[in-house]
Amino acid sequence: MTARPTARTPEDTAGRRGWWAVALVLVGTLAMTGTAVTVVRDRNPAAADFRYEIPLGTGNRVDAGEEVAIVPSELRVRPGDRLTIVNDDERLHDLGVFTVRPGETASFVFPSPGVFLGACSVHPAGTLTIYVE
Repeated sequence: MTARPTARTPEDTAGRRGWWAVALVLVGTLAMTGTAVTVVRDRNPAAADFRYEIPLGTGNRVDAGEEVAIVPSELRVRPGDRLTIVNDDERLHDLGVFTVRPGETASFVFPSPGVFLGACSVHPAGTLTIYVE
């Protein structure tokens, strides 16, 4: 038995062209907007690492009325920058929108521009605003 070629109708051909057209438009759009591949810039040499360490006894110092200023009240970073907070104290501390438990380290890479505002237990102002620009 000999295989016969399958006849294609105009509708079959149009359907295939339609799929390719959609694929090309999608790839073109992603390429133009730069969103085809989004990589967190952990390895970007231009990215900064903002690191703050909360020493043991910080909570007691705050309770005693001492003005403790471990972080600034405003922090300006860029997308791709990392904020690392090491809490060596015996109590939980808030830094803006981040809460770090005793003995833990919290690290966050800012993916895009925005503003983060929250309480801060290690700054006299009591708040921390992070501007991602």
